[in-house]
Amino acid sequence: MDIVNVLRWIFAAIIFSALAYLPWHYWELAQLVMHGEAPEGTMGIYASNAQSIWWLMGLGMIIWVPLSLALAVWASWAFMQLTRREQ
Repeated sequence: MDIVNVLRWIFAAIIFSALAYLPWHYWELAQLVMHGEAPEGTMGIYASNAQSIWWLMGLGMIIWVPLSLALAVWASWAFMQLTRREQ
């Protein structure tokens, strides 16, 4: 395996990790705003709706987890396809 393929796999893993973690980050941020540990307005989350976001995302993890993983897999696969080279 040459260095280009190694770099492709590393970047695909970074894309996967970033996209898979995005809903979790938003969920945690809503909790921080709700408890006053983060400023209001961060990523459009205000104290008035932070608790709603936190509960909806918490209860919706059945949907969020597979959806974020599927998006991350698709984006990583698309990156690998776009950067492949003919041998």
